[in-house]
Amino acid sequence: MLATELPSYLSCSEGARFCSHHVVRRGLLFPVVTAIIAVVGTVLGSVMTNIFQRRSAELTLMHEFEQKLRAERLAAYSGLISVLTDYRRAQLQLIRLQLEVPERALARQPWFVGVTP
Repeated sequence: MLATELPSYLSCSEGARFCSHHVVRRGLLFPVVTAIIAVVGTVLGSVMTNIFQRRSAELTLMHEFEQKLRAERLAAYSGLISVLTDYRRAQLQLIRLQLEVPERALARQPWFVGVTP
């Protein structure tokens, strides 16, 4: 082989250098394709990881918000029930006092003094 001649895997029988069918046939393109697939896979993996982490963070925040809202609602409902129970108890006490003899009821209850039924 002369110094000006290319090796047989770099030249084509038709005289073209680096022809595509010899490059693919001899496996010279395989490392490039492998590298491209590796880079694309890495990028897709990082993008998918980012998407999943974002979704997980959003779900965590939404769950925390729902738990806080639930706790606030329970506190509000508990307060309302407490107030309604006190109101009901006061109404029942007032009805009992009105059914008793008015003079004895007025004399026994200092907060009721001076109010006529």
